[in-house]
Amino acid sequence: MPAFSFNLTCLGLSYGLSVCTWLLIAVLTVCFSHSDIRYALGIVTYLVIFNALFLLLFWVDKQRAISASRRVSEAKLLAISWLAGNMTMFIAQKSFRHKCQKWQFNAKLLLLSFAQTAGLFWLSYELLIQ
Repeated sequence: MPAFSFNLTCLGLSYGLSVCTWLLIAVLTVCFSHSDIRYALGIVTYLVIFNALFLLLFWVDKQRAISASRRVSEAKLLAISWLAGNMTMFIAQKSFRHKCQKWQFNAKLLLLSFAQTAGLFWLSYELLIQ
């Protein structure tokens, strides 16, 4: 399979899994907010902070790539993306036109998205079904 179609496959699957992740986060937030609104506010605050931090790091990495200076590591970008819910990764890639063609990075993002979605499915099952 050519690297280009593999890259698009990774991006498409990662995007779909990230949508599932955000839907699960929304369901868990609504369920927790019934008992106390502070849970929902805490989750929203957490997501806003980590998504803003991720966008800032991604922008810094793009600027450093342009100026050929020391870059932000992929591990750091993936870790912050994990904490932010991955959807911001696609917004940042599209907005900054950065790391869109890196199939290795997008394959790691796919694995990360799969692990995150599986973990949230498990958490939803444990908290809501049992």
